[in-house]
Amino acid sequence: MECKETVVQVLSWAQLLGGPACCWALLCAGRRTEYGRYADPRDRCVANTRLVWMVQEIPALLVPLVLLLSTETRSGAGRSLLLGTFCLHYFYRSLIYPWRTRGRPFPLHIAVKSFIFCSLNGLLQGHYLLHCTAAHCSTAQLAVGLSLFSAGLIINIHSDTLLGNLRRPGELVYKIPRGGMFELVGAATRWRPGPCLAPPSAASPPATSAHEPYNTTGNATYTCTTTGNTTYTCTATGNATYTCTATGNTTYTCTATGNTTYTCTATGNTTYTCTTTGNATYTCTTTGNTTYTCTATGNTTYTCTTTGNTTYTCTTAGNTTYTCTTTGNTTYTCTTAGNTTYTCTTAGNTTYTCTATGNTTYTCTTTGNTTYTCTTTGNTTYTCTTTGNTTYTCTTTGNTTYTCTATGNITYTCTTTGNTTYTCTQGRHKGGGVRTIPRCQI
Repeated sequence: MECKETVVQVLSWAQLLGGPACCWALLCAGRRTEYGRYADPRDRCVANTRLVWMVQEIPALLVPLVLLLSTETRSGAGRSLLLGTFCLHYFYRSLIYPWRTRGRPFPLHIAVKSFIFCSLNGLLQGHYLLHCTAAHCSTAQLAVGLSLFSAGLIINIHSDTLLGNLRRPGELVYKIPRGGMFELVGAATRWRPGPCLAPPSAASPPATSAHEPYNTTGNATYTCTTTGNTTYTCTATGNATYTCTATGNTTYTCTATGNTTYTCTATGNTTYTCTTTGNATYTCTTTGNTTYTCTATGNTTYTCTTTGNTTYTCTTAGNTTYTCTTTGNTTYTCTTAGNTTYTCTTAGNTTYTCTATGNTTYTCTTTGNTTYTCTTTGNTTYTCTTTGNTTYTCTTTGNTTYTCTATGNITYTCTTTGNTTYTCTQGRHKGGGVRTIPRCQI
């Protein structure tokens, strides 16, 4: 058979440019390949992952073998050796690896695309090596090439072994692989050089990245540093610890059934959507806008510093402590079934819409306007300093103490079933001075 070099070149360039083009199109559309953890759960066109993997990969093995056996002229030892290493790789990928993997049902539309790619890949590699190249290799080149191929194959098999041992039979969770080449690269299964710069083949699926979603059935510890936008979607059935630094926008969507600790620093906007059935501790510093939407059934502690606007929408069944500093506007919409303590400093406007069934303490300093809309079934203490206007719309079933200083107007619309004490200094109060109501029972 004559060499169809023009056809080989056109198809090779189509593969070379088509891959990045598809990736760019998916990125621009904000889509992920619907495979593994990103598979559409509504997709019913799926099949057993082992069977599908074997069927989609085996053309890259069979097509070169058919070409080798059907060629009329002798290919030469060099060509046969190059093609043999390629076939050896796909012998492992198509006939051995599928029986070592444990994964979710495989989408058929991806399997069809992979089958077409592997068929074309096997045809190009087989035809070019058998009919288009002389493959002249010196003994030294051949030895170095075979050594590299052998090392790559061993790394490939070892990495697959590490991945296969991450999960128990029937378990469908994602974990970070450790050991071997995974200590140096994120996808060690892609390491596969060959003799005389052996021809490339389809890459294996990458290993789990440290900045992608995970599910864990035990305690979980996340220590992450990212320079771009980051999204964390995490589920842990044990205690969870997050120690994260991000220079871009960050989104946390986390669920934990044990105690949770967040120690996070972000230079962009940050969004926390978190549910915890145990105690929760947030120690966070953000230079952009921050949104907390958090639910915890245990005690919760927030120690947060934000240079942008901040929104807290929080529900806690236990005691809650807020120690927060914000240079932008701040909104608290909080419900607490236990005691609550707010120690907050805000350089912008602040709004508190809070409901607490236990004792509540507010120690707040605000340089902008402040609005308190609060309902408490226990004792309440407000120690507040505001440089703007202040509005209190409060309902308390226990004793209440207001010790407030404001340079603007102060408006109280309060209902209290216990004793109430106001010690307030208003910059614009008619007559100036301090207005004190030592004991006002309403």
